[in-house]
Amino acid sequence: DPKKGIDQLSKVVIHEVAHQWYGHKLSPAPGSGANMLSETMANYVEGQVLEKMYGKTVLRRLANSNRRRYFSFKSSSEDAELPLCDVNNETYIAYRKGFLMMQSLKEMVGVDSLNASLEELINTHQKEQSARSTDFLKIVKSNLNKEKKELIKDWFEKVIRYDLSLRNYKILIDNGDQVKISLNISARRFETLESGEEKEILINEPILIGFYQRYPDDIHANPIFKKVAINQKDSKLTFTLDHMPQYIVLDPLITRLDEDLSDNIKEIKNNRMQ
Repeated sequence: DPKKGIDQLSKVVIHEVAHQWYGHKLSPAPGSGANMLSETMANYVEGQVLEKMYGKTVLRRLANSNRRRYFSFKSSSEDAELPLCDVNNETYIAYRKGFLMMQSLKEMVGVDSLNASLEELINTHQKEQSARSTDFLKIVKSNLNKEKKELIKDWFEKVIRYDLSLRNYKILIDNGDQVKISLNISARRFETLESGEEKEILINEPILIGFYQRYPDDIHANPIFKKVAINQKDSKLTFTLDHMPQYIVLDPLITRLDEDLSDNIKEIKNNRMQ
């Protein structure tokens, strides 16, 4: 019953059943990256099935839980963070970061393309302990353009975090039949180098913006999503909608590793500039 929220027993069962494919039928080669092909992929399947059960908005709730745990465990870890494709036994990377990165990948390449890549990986590497994380990345990248390949490299082969902010909005038109809204957005990315130093890097990627009639964490929300290309730190964007939203959210499905989500959302108040 969706009205009761996510059934936790179903969630656990789905994850464990997914290991029949990721961990058993596909048995990763020992070493770095093995947990990406078992725990990360089982978490991805878990999200896909729960999305079928509850709708797309459930992904926000799942992603936010994984995001919080990622940053919490990352802050207490004594070891330098490894890229997802090189993960060993760090659960905050394989489980938590892995969930968000697979959602980012799915939104970029499409669920059918991603699932086809996973099917090819399983069919190619059913030999015991033969698959590596790099095999999966090679398959996914095979038919993509340079920009998308670079993003996959950033998400899976580097340590990247985001600082996204929906600074303000302005209602340009609201005549009953049409609503036109402008948004000012800040989007920054930071890479952690092997030395531990963090440096700001360029951003050039598609990011979703959600327009909601209910609070975004409501599992029954039915938002309108708009995908926009963000290629500079500060952007001004304009959208035309049929109805006035109650909330506007930057990265509504939480597919990026952004530690502070408080500045990603705006509530429309009295149709005035905020």
